[in-house]
Amino acid sequence: MRGVIVIFIILYSLFLNGLMAQGIDVLENGRPVIQVFSNLHHSRNEKGKTTEFQLIRSYLGYNLNYNDNFSAKVVFDVAPPNEESSLDYHAFMKEASLTYKKDKLVVKFGVIPMKQFLLIQDIWGYRYIMATFQDKNKFGPSNDLGLNIEYKFTDIISTDIALSNGEGFKRAQTDNKMRYGTGITLKPTEKLFFRLYGDIIPHLDTIQATASLFVAYHLKNNYTIGAESSYQKNNKFVDNHKIYGISIFGNYQFTEKIGVFSRYDILKSNIEEGQSNPWNNTENGSIYMIGLEFAPLEHVKFSLNGRYVSNEDRTVGKQTSVYLNVLYKF
Repeated sequence: MRGVIVIFIILYSLFLNGLMAQGIDVLENGRPVIQVFSNLHHSRNEKGKTTEFQLIRSYLGYNLNYNDNFSAKVVFDVAPPNEESSLDYHAFMKEASLTYKKDKLVVKFGVIPMKQFLLIQDIWGYRYIMATFQDKNKFGPSNDLGLNIEYKFTDIISTDIALSNGEGFKRAQTDNKMRYGTGITLKPTEKLFFRLYGDIIPHLDTIQATASLFVAYHLKNNYTIGAESSYQKNNKFVDNHKIYGISIFGNYQFTEKIGVFSRYDILKSNIEEGQSNPWNNTENGSIYMIGLEFAPLEHVKFSLNGRYVSNEDRTVGKQTSVYLNVLYKF
């Protein structure tokens, strides 16, 4: 962990020094990006009880505005082990993007956040507690190496298209397959959102296809009600492997510092011919969550929340948890 932090600091310093060498005032034209997600939780299931501290995410980067049209953003991410056999944290490039904005046009290139995930994540508003439904269940990468073009026709309708490698931001391009995605966002009013999205990834004789519908009524700093429905065919390029589900969430702010939220997710998969159980049985199930958030400062948040997970596979069973999530950022 110490070695990762040292590398982080060295790369970050080199990046800022390079900008200053070009005569760019990094203080006047940009701002640092710092976010840390951590938690303390206690869980209970059929196998027993666990209590542990977790560092879920630690972002460090910089957002620079060259002028009114061009900007760049570089963000490194330190993440926990993704395999139980590994105890080492690992660092990777979360974002390395160049953005061009002109009137109603926005173009992003590089390692970029996918519009589909970013919009829903912003409205959900509790990424430090739990990822959005598609992100959590790996319908696709939240960030990817590619190109995204967004055009706002009117205040009501905008569209976007994306071409990316489909491997996600943790891996380089390893084959010739590409992800082709497009979405339409409707805002009949400032509070009401509709989002229709789809993407395909052709690979050999199989095409993985994803479709999603998102609806939300969002009054910032007051309350939100949202629902997301997602479907994917030929998951991971296996014929007739389908996953689908919904996520429903809401929140209400009593004051600027205190609010409550809740969320319900359910994930399903199909039963293959000749089988008695769904192919993704160990991952299928429901999540119920309810919580309280307290924000003593603008950039510091605490959340005490309870979760109940019910898995379709009886060998996995049910789990109840209590979490204290913490976010601090700049």
